[in-house]
Amino acid sequence: MFKLLHMAVVICALTISSVQAKTYIRDYTYKASDNDSKVTSRTNALDQVKLILLQEIGTHIRQEINISKDDSGNSYASEDVEAITAGLTKVEIVEEKWNGETYYLKAQIEADTSKVMNALSEFKKSSNTRNLEFIKENQKLRHALREKIKLLNKLMDEESDKEIVGQYNASVDNLAANEIYENAWGLDAQGNYYHAAKLYDKAAKQGHVISQTRLGFMYMIGKGVKQNDTLAAHWIKTAVDQDHPVAKSYLGDLYAEGIGVPYDLNTAVYWYKEAAKNDVREAMLNLSVYFSTPEPIGTGYLPRNQKLSNYWRNKADKLKKREQ
Repeated sequence: MFKLLHMAVVICALTISSVQAKTYIRDYTYKASDNDSKVTSRTNALDQVKLILLQEIGTHIRQEINISKDDSGNSYASEDVEAITAGLTKVEIVEEKWNGETYYLKAQIEADTSKVMNALSEFKKSSNTRNLEFIKENQKLRHALREKIKLLNKLMDEESDKEIVGQYNASVDNLAANEIYENAWGLDAQGNYYHAAKLYDKAAKQGHVISQTRLGFMYMIGKGVKQNDTLAAHWIKTAVDQDHPVAKSYLGDLYAEGIGVPYDLNTAVYWYKEAAKNDVREAMLNLSVYFSTPEPIGTGYLPRNQKLSNYWRNKADKLKKREQ
């Protein structure tokens, strides 16, 4: 059963270094099902403690942000605050024990409001909010995985089918990759691109599609890694195979520039349109540019079409207003 037995729960709010930073500690026990291993029990336990602790500090973070103002007087959506808090607050394990039936963990998490506000402010100032969108997308994936794991646990209680058990193990593996991604995102957001790329690589190899997309982009521009056309194309295509919208836009970039794939502007436009169908604003802007500026080189000639250019520009502008 997917259960948490709350035992000797201790919640502490300890002020450290600044008024805006607090550390919360909680201990708890996860009860394993017949189909759980030590690894799956730990993954489930870690996910649940992070969820519990983030709920604990969520009120604190939101209250502090409501009281505080950044330099521009910005206000922030609740989902942005929650996503960035999840990405920038790392769970540290203080103690853990496994006896074959239960997994005990004592964990702590630091809530640093100033760090969250700085990140929010930087994303507001930046014209490229893709990194913020990725962490929000990852939060949605995490929620969906939790629900799927609960359902599979219920199904396994009723019937221990090998296919269901396989789906359960795969879902828990995805949850572990999801946690690796969040750690990578935290490093990425703080400018530690080298170590972020290493964690993206680990999660990407476990099938985490957002990590594959981000890693491919980093190889494409040489951010945190040595620029590598072949690896850029590999990871972006791998993410496209999982139907990731932003990866489709990046694949358009690869064909538009001939990076790791043959230069072909017509194919680039195809992938930009596929991405635009899923509201990827960068793809819409690229379509607007290409239809307003004819490109007569190689296999990429596109006739000028100002009507289409204006159409995609207007869609991009409307999408930006909707997201603000």
